[in-house]
Amino acid sequence: MQQEEKLFNYNYCMVLLGNLIAYLGYTMVMSNIAPYAASLQIDGVLLGVIPGLMSIAALCCRPFSGIISDLCKRKHILVFSFAGLSLVFVGYAFSEHVWMLLLVRMLHGVFFCLCTTVNLTMVADLVPEKKLAQGLGYYGLCYTFMSAVGPEIGLALSKRAGYRNMFLCAAALYGLAFLVSLSIRMNDRKKEEERQGEKRSFSLSGLFSREALPASGIAFFNAFTNGAVVSFILLYAAEKGFANAGMFFTVYAVVIVASRPLLGGLADEWQPQYLVFPCDGLIIASMVLLFAANRAWHLYLAAILYGIGYGGLQPLLQSMGLRSARPQERGRASGTFNIGLDGGNGLGPVLCSTAAGAFGGYPYGFLAMIVPVLLGACIMAELVKREKKQTLKRAEHSAP
Repeated sequence: MQQEEKLFNYNYCMVLLGNLIAYLGYTMVMSNIAPYAASLQIDGVLLGVIPGLMSIAALCCRPFSGIISDLCKRKHILVFSFAGLSLVFVGYAFSEHVWMLLLVRMLHGVFFCLCTTVNLTMVADLVPEKKLAQGLGYYGLCYTFMSAVGPEIGLALSKRAGYRNMFLCAAALYGLAFLVSLSIRMNDRKKEEERQGEKRSFSLSGLFSREALPASGIAFFNAFTNGAVVSFILLYAAEKGFANAGMFFTVYAVVIVASRPLLGGLADEWQPQYLVFPCDGLIIASMVLLFAANRAWHLYLAAILYGIGYGGLQPLLQSMGLRSARPQERGRASGTFNIGLDGGNGLGPVLCSTAAGAFGGYPYGFLAMIVPVLLGACIMAELVKREKKQTLKRAEHSAP
């Protein structure tokens, strides 16, 4: 259902611009949530729950966000979600008690769920089918590029102007993204025509895309590492005595910006297993390095490995999930895929903080992330095994 054959058409560029602005606000705040919670005298397991609570709330809403993206006008959902997120960051600014922070964090998850589901679906609608992984890769670069500068800006603002002003700046950025989203000219007529004649009835199975489940499962296990890194890398660096910890995100982002266009092109041409297994290996290597690091440059090397591994994996898995579904059901495929991301991002901080408390520090928390990565690789191995069996069966049936 692509509107134009060229990749960088007007609507796609407006989606990229809106998300570029919004992700600056998001990345300013993301790595400061745990330190902000700590400043409110929150500690222990609850300190691990709060960063992951947004993803857990988003996880609960994902099935509904997918079907909403298929049944409603996607531009309207995007505009609504940006407006809601702007208000959420205002709520952060005035959350001075635990219960308030928990409530705002959950609301953040709900609006974040709507925003990311509809964005992923709109990108799939707006780029040529043969360039889907590339289009998703450039969309992902909006987040990655802002990851290079956002955490440092957020850290500087929180130190010089306080957490409240940092949150209000993020709210203003989401307000600007809201204005940009109003300029998008989506034509949903074709999507509505595709639905004509289809009988739709509500069912739990209709909330999910079965075809997107394998990609979602792999994303789920790998997202444990992302949830842990984003939430605790600053506290980890402080525990280790490393200065300039924010440079981890800068190095990570620069590596993705340099490597993702190439990896996105390969994801459009190669079979998934040729990239999934090497990317998983690099993620594991980065977790081992974080465990063993005793110099600041070890931290930056881990960022390079993680940037290529996890950064390269995302457009590949996204394209796997979206290509598996019909165009008029891509909202559900997007929602199903993001269920995996939300679940992993939500449980990753909990597992990391639990392991850190049980074994004596965040290095052990990052080491524990190897287990879910291996489980994700097992899912890919099972897919490869099944594909080989199906290929053999087809060859036997076609043989004279």
